Amino acid sequence: MLSFFLRSRDFQFGHMDGNDYINSLIMSEVPVPSLLILNTSNEQYFVPEEPVESLEQMLMFFTSVLDGSAPAYGGDGIFQRIKRVAFDARSTIMSVFRSSPLLGCFLFGLPLGVISLMCYGICTAESDDGSEDVMKREALTDEEEEEEEEEQQRLTEGTPNTEDPGEPVQHKNPSEKKVD
Repeated sequence: MLSFFLRSRDFQFGHMDGNDYINSLIMSEVPVPSLLILNTSNEQYFVPEEPVESLEQMLMFFTSVLDGSAPAYGGDGIFQRIKRVAFDARSTIMSVFRSSPLLGCFLFGLPLGVISLMCYGICTAESDDGSEDVMKREALTDEEEEEEEEEQQRLTEGTPNTEDPGEPVQHKNPSEKKVD
């Protein structure tokens, strides 16, 4: 019994009335009653591998924590912080659904429905990027392509399109043009 009192200066003992705080601290379910050692400097915790049923088992657990042979869980590393954010988000959503299921369905269902409709609209929309022109050009033969190129060339030069290139083009006098 003397070794227990000598080692008590290395530990601070506390009692929790429920397991809600401990469950949120270690991010899992802890049965009641249970023994847990928490290192507050680096947020690690130690849980005995076997249920503690006697004073000797408890002293062996304390000794294994002090000498470093007990496995440490938790911590404040980047992976643990990401896990903490995910756990907090999950527990918040679960508490909303437990306290008011209708409000939870509205808060999460409405935005999810709107986003789903937007994604559906984006995925099923027809594009108007001129792909019909590309498909039309692919279906043309070599002669038709040459004729289309000549027509484009005439349009850029300002020459009107004529059916027979051998006929002379008649230009009108500017005074003969209609006036609207």
